[in-house]
Amino acid sequence: MENGMKKQEEKNNPIVRLFFVVYCACMLYLLFVRGRAVQSELPYWEQVLQNYNLRPLHTIRNYWDVLARPEHYLDKWGAMAIYREQAKAAIVNLVGNVVLFIPLGVFLPMCFPTLKKFWSVMLTALGALLAVEIGQLLSLRGSCDVDDLILNMAGVLLGFVCWKLVAGRKRK
Repeated sequence: MENGMKKQEEKNNPIVRLFFVVYCACMLYLLFVRGRAVQSELPYWEQVLQNYNLRPLHTIRNYWDVLARPEHYLDKWGAMAIYREQAKAAIVNLVGNVVLFIPLGVFLPMCFPTLKKFWSVMLTALGALLAVEIGQLLSLRGSCDVDDLILNMAGVLLGFVCWKLVAGRKRK
């Protein structure tokens, strides 16, 4: 009987669901509101067409290049301060796009009993992240970048693996 109660508590834990709602609200704020003002004088569709990347690893390679070849960019930009800003942007983008989505890989199987399997979590996350990328593009509150999707999904994967490891230990 005790084992059945633990499963019931895990499924319906209102605290976990509350944290998930807070996480989602914070992510929506970060992805659509914070520092995302529309400022261009270009017509709407021209802005949309300039605001996407569908080439896998293009943005990731650009950021990695900034980090891997500082001497090249110091010569190009001519100032350490500019390089530091670009390197900081690269790190924030590469690491942030992974780390911020680790909780999603943990919350999905914890909050939704039907999302305990790898593919169900990954496909659900992919659908949600595609909606975010398209929403950012159409609202002009960010860009639609396939590399963001790749990094975000890596975060979801890490989160799911962490959840699976912890859930496996609890059962033993």
